[in-house]
Amino acid sequence: MPVFVGDMCQVSFRGQCFGQRIILVSTYRCRTAPDASQTLQSVLADILTSVQVGGNRDIQTPYLACLPAEYTLDSVRAQWIAPTRSAYRDNVVGAPGTHESAATVANDSAALTLRTDNSGRDQVATHHIGPAPDAVSANGLIVLGYRLLVQTLGVAMIADIPPALSTGVFEPVIRHRSDGSYDNLSGIRVGLQSRVQRRRTVGIGE
Repeated sequence: MPVFVGDMCQVSFRGQCFGQRIILVSTYRCRTAPDASQTLQSVLADILTSVQVGGNRDIQTPYLACLPAEYTLDSVRAQWIAPTRSAYRDNVVGAPGTHESAATVANDSAALTLRTDNSGRDQVATHHIGPAPDAVSANGLIVLGYRLLVQTLGVAMIADIPPALSTGVFEPVIRHRSDGSYDNLSGIRVGLQSRVQRRRTVGIGE
């Protein structure tokens, strides 16, 4: 089955640190349809290649740059979520975070807010980037150098995935679950304060 304009895909970076499952999720809408000869699974494979190291929209590299070596990125997953859900596709990674400083807890993070051009609570999506290394937070505030790393990640997350093997163009969006509509992401904001997350431990059968 080919991919059509308006179809939506969810990409998730799935890792763990100190026994806590940590997932970063982005949603993309097909703006320019891939070649009709491409299957759902082949386009998913192309999207995964694009957002990983050396891809044309590398998100993995700036994401790992925000994370300490105690974190491990297990896999990157892509799945069509609209108009219907499909089987997902995983690329196994097994790579550690590349930030030079260590972390001792899994639930301290920086806040990265992605926004549209519109106003309203449903026009922003906040991602908690962590675990933040211990050295990047001072008296509850995120140091400038680390905010710049998170900003680089944010810029990558609101950029289109441009054509590659499948020739399709995918734009980052906020998808509204209530009616399936969407709004395009257009800007980012990095919070000044560190955030403590109340995460549950996820084990077998997640």
